[in-house]
Amino acid sequence: MDLRRLDNAMAQRHSISDNNRRGISSTLILLDEMLCRFERWAKGESVRGVLYHEVNDLTDRQRELILMVIEDLRAIMAELKESLSLKHRTQYIANTIWSESASFWVPLVELEPKHLKRYGAVPDDFVDYFAPKLSNLISDLNKICKISQKQSPK
Repeated sequence: MDLRRLDNAMAQRHSISDNNRRGISSTLILLDEMLCRFERWAKGESVRGVLYHEVNDLTDRQRELILMVIEDLRAIMAELKESLSLKHRTQYIANTIWSESASFWVPLVELEPKHLKRYGAVPDDFVDYFAPKLSNLISDLNKICKISQKQSPK
C-alpha cells in the first residue's frame, strides 16, 4: 500500500464532527483563495488602478518555486478534501460584486464633508469641490451594485 493510500485509510478511520469538518474546511478554503491570488501573481499578473497598483517584483525563479509549492499544497488539500469529505465553496462573481459594492457605500458616505469634520475643519471651497465628486462616486458604485444584481427568471 503506497503512502497516500495509507494516509487516506487513516483519515477515513478517524471520525470527526461536522463542526470540526466545517472549521477545517473554512480555513482551507481561505488558504486556497489566497493561493489563487498568489498563483495569479506568480504567473505575472498584477493590477493597476488610479490609486492602487501592484508591482509584481517576483523574479522568474521565485515565480517558478511558488508555483511548485502551490502545487504541493493543493495536492495535500485535495487529499484532505477527499478523505475528510470537505465541502468546497463556490464564489459567484455577480453576487460578490453586488455585496462588496453595496457594503462599500458606508465608507463612501462617511467621506461626506459633515462627517469629515471629525478630522478637523473642512473649508467651504473644499466642500463645493469634493461633495459633487463624492456624490458621483456613490452614484456610480450604486450603478455597479444594480448591474450585478441577480435577475429574476422570466
